[in-house]
Amino acid sequence: MILTRCSDQKSQTLDEFYQRLATTSESPWDQQRGEGMLSLIRRLRAEPDQRVVFGLTSHGWLVLLAEDTYDSLWYVTIASAGLERYRIEYLMRAEDSPWAGYAHVAGEATSEDQAVAMIWIAMEKSGGWLGQSA
Repeated sequence: MILTRCSDQKSQTLDEFYQRLATTSESPWDQQRGEGMLSLIRRLRAEPDQRVVFGLTSHGWLVLLAEDTYDSLWYVTIASAGLERYRIEYLMRAEDSPWAGYAHVAGEATSEDQAVAMIWIAMEKSGGWLGQSA
């Protein structure tokens, strides 16, 4: 995966943001969140899939965007509670939503491997990267 910071957030790279959370936070919980996200980001970048993904951070969450703009739909959001707990959410396609507008699907992973698998499913199901080849 080609994962870079959304250019609307220029002050830090994704790595710098989560490194700061992992090393300068006084909260052990925030430190674990930062470490978990740093590890997950490295893992996603090592995946052979070459889709382009833009990352936006929001209150510790990592938002995966299909376009390099804050105004893009927030297709996939990821939170970490350490190296073995992740929450993955994705935006359902409007045509799949059970009601008018959009709905979200959420799940929890208990390992980094499971989180990576869930992220790929979320990217597919959201439809945000339909025009990009895997």
